[in-house]
Amino acid sequence: MRKKKIVIYLAIVSVAVNCFIGCSKNNVQHLEEPQSKPVESVLPSDSKPESKLPQTTESQEVTDVIQETADTKPSEEVPPSKEAEAKEFSYKDVANWQFVFSSGSGAWSTELEIREDGSFSGVYYDADMGDMGEKYPNGTYYYSRFRGYLEEPVKVNEYTYSTKIKEIQLQDKPGTEEIENGTKYVYSEAYGMNDAKKLYIYLPGVPIKDLPEEFIQWAYSSVDKDAIGEKLPFFGLYNEEPQLGFSSYELRHYPIDDEINTILQKAKKLEQKLDGNLSQNEMNLISYELYELWDNELNSMWKRMKEIVDPDEMKMVLKEQRKWIKEKEQKVKEAEEEIGGGSLLPFVKNQRATEYTRIRVYELAKYLRR
Repeated sequence: MRKKKIVIYLAIVSVAVNCFIGCSKNNVQHLEEPQSKPVESVLPSDSKPESKLPQTTESQEVTDVIQETADTKPSEEVPPSKEAEAKEFSYKDVANWQFVFSSGSGAWSTELEIREDGSFSGVYYDADMGDMGEKYPNGTYYYSRFRGYLEEPVKVNEYTYSTKIKEIQLQDKPGTEEIENGTKYVYSEAYGMNDAKKLYIYLPGVPIKDLPEEFIQWAYSSVDKDAIGEKLPFFGLYNEEPQLGFSSYELRHYPIDDEINTILQKAKKLEQKLDGNLSQNEMNLISYELYELWDNELNSMWKRMKEIVDPDEMKMVLKEQRKWIKEKEQKVKEAEEEIGGGSLLPFVKNQRATEYTRIRVYELAKYLRR
């Protein structure tokens, strides 16, 4: 009888030990299991296998709990805090605004557009029809086409942000000139953006009394001072060092804006692919696809421009376009010299070409907003 009890006791101990070891093995195996990437990031949508078993993720379980709680308990409205209501400024806020620097009289003006990624482009022009000669009976045209990038905006106060120019490039060397089609072109600085050490962006609603007098004089140069209200009704841009101020107005929405936005969304999807775990060859192919996307849009816009833009104006735009092509090719060549070869070279060249082509699309869009 005693032996029988001992046998039963040992059997119980053996079963308990086996269960413990089995559970431990399962736990260790679960902890060491590598985390795989979602299939969605690798396979296109039309090749995803259908799951035959319902899957409940941890986030879904939490959502179910929250939903159950919401169904069983009355919800209470919690008013948002002032911090939550306050919207921080970003360049996206001015992406549909045209900045203008002008005296309000005469033929000269600087027009500037800032896009949501901080890139900008603009043009300064001034005409002097009285300055003519035998070779240029149509007068003299002062001109500057420029583009560049701004640093991230820094909040100064509720209505003011500061920034600096990270990079600026002029299409033509200032001081040079040429005669074409009876007009003398004198290439100039980017008037209004030159000598810029710090720029201030003023948000609509800022009290006029809090703004620099120099900014007000430029921004309201064509407005009767008595007609100035108590608050700024537009976005303002102030070049602090030379004390120059830009006013602005909101651009009307045109079909070309929807078209470019569609291209932008497609580009973002391709850029997201580039952030994945890809081989260099795959990155090269996607980067070329990205360049081709913007290049095709540019060519499409150009064909339409030739049909609606005044022939004389189109001659000037064609002149610009030829210079832009040379500039783009030069930048791509510089990228090749920087890299020196290797499998990375096609990717870098495509990226450089894409950057210049995308900016040019935005520059030419204004001709299709008519």
